Amino acid sequence: MVYVRCQAYLTPSPDGSRALQIFTEEQEVLTISSSCPRCLQPHTTLQLAYADPDRPGIPAPAFRETAFRCAHCQQLVLVTVMTPQNRYLGPLDAHGKPAPRGDIAKVDGIEVRQILPEMPKNNAPEHCPVQVSKAFLDGAANLEQARWTAAASCYRMSIDRASKLLWQESCQDDMPHNLWKRIEKLSSKIEMPNSLVRWAEVVKTVGNEMHELDDVSEEDARDAAHFAEVFLTYMYTLPERLAQFRARRTPPVAEAQNLLGELKNMTGAQMSAFVTKVESGHP
Repeated sequence: MVYVRCQAYLTPSPDGSRALQIFTEEQEVLTISSSCPRCLQPHTTLQLAYADPDRPGIPAPAFRETAFRCAHCQQLVLVTVMTPQNRYLGPLDAHGKPAPRGDIAKVDGIEVRQILPEMPKNNAPEHCPVQVSKAFLDGAANLEQARWTAAASCYRMSIDRASKLLWQESCQDDMPHNLWKRIEKLSSKIEMPNSLVRWAEVVKTVGNEMHELDDVSEEDARDAAHFAEVFLTYMYTLPERLAQFRARRTPPVAEAQNLLGELKNMTGAQMSAFVTKVESGHP
């Protein structure tokens, strides 16, 4: 990325008047290859627009506040950098001091410590299949940018993909095409609370086909986001956490064999007492 540096000079003419001469020069500036926390554009370039002036007497390493401009949205972000010395940062050469140029990651002696605002942290529920997580994250990214229809569509896609995978794992008969009907039928074949089925029915973007909706409001998009998060958490995150808990509580093989021997020798009353202890969490 380059800035155009302009310099203007008044030069005397033979008749005693002065003429204005303007010289232009392109100069590359310091840049950061990153996603923009303002417009959320991925893989864009941030260009140095302002840097704190030299501060003589400040011991090294020195923290400097700078402002970088997004090449996509033209908004500014605040970047704190650390330099091993109180060096001139630019953005342009000045007073005989050359400014560093190009990708900041390739410039010795300058380290990015913080970019503000921070990028939003969008996390899909744990243990979801990759294709389900991707659709959920796409929904979160669109929601951050106030793209309500796109966000709702992506969240619906994450639920749709998850329900199809769950159907393939648990059902042998024909799968309903309609998403809500599929969820309703799934609830009779796998563990799913009835409240989740009823919730799916009233969420506008789940209970209806997307092409049937005239407009998707912010409320509709956020409803879809909340339902998708709860649905995926219940269907994927909680079962895996429970499996991990059971694996952690399972005794080693030797202990299990000893326990099996003891169980074989227990009377009915002893067995009943043992089961009660296990159910109370104190085996």
